[in-house]
Amino acid sequence: KDFKKLSNEATTLSAETERIRREANESSTADRTVRIAHLAFLCEADEWDTAIRICLVTWEDIILPNSSIGDEESGKRDAIGKGRQNGHGKQMIGVMHARCKEGLARRKELGPQLQLIHLSSPVR
Repeated sequence: KDFKKLSNEATTLSAETERIRREANESSTADRTVRIAHLAFLCEADEWDTAIRICLVTWEDIILPNSSIGDEESGKRDAIGKGRQNGHGKQMIGVMHARCKEGLARRKELGPQLQLIHLSSPVR
């Protein structure tokens, strides 16, 4: 239930990062040191966006029993399916949920700096 909400939020933040990156790249008026500082914030935002997406993909892979993960051998696929249903699978879902929420919180902390980059770009 929380997965869809967090996934939508992650998609929105990732799209925001990409939009601001495009605007910053198209802006040629900024001083070189300012552009480097902007790039550092954008790279950090990208790293958080990627970490969040990895958590969501891992989480989804655990909760979807018919995913294509694993070896083509049916024995291995059965073992993976049973692993998802036991306590370890539930524990991993909890870990991915917590990591996803932490990543979203850390990514949101970059919002004010990214907003400044957006406002300093004359291309809008």
